[in-house]
Amino acid sequence: MNQQLKTQHKTWQEIKASLQDAVSVIQALENAAGVRCSPKYSCNPRFSIQRVENWMVACTFMKNIGVDVNGFKPDELASGSDSAICNMFRSILKWQQLSVK
Repeated sequence: MNQQLKTQHKTWQEIKASLQDAVSVIQALENAAGVRCSPKYSCNPRFSIQRVENWMVACTFMKNIGVDVNGFKPDELASGSDSAICNMFRSILKWQQLSVK
């Protein structure tokens, strides 16, 4: 993963920072699944509680489309936990591989 990030000129810290509000994850999953996320989420969260709420929405959405959400929690994702983020990506990749078959 680090090698791929180097080719994109991104650091892990930059990736984590871009994920903290869950907006990009929700939007990417909406595109991949072909359905809109419900309920609504905050597109420009300014407070930490809004970021956690966004991650709660994201986790519910993931569960609804068939992504295994065991192994990470909304508050861990909002705080930038490396293991939670990696587990989330692992679950999304597994879901994507299963949905392609």
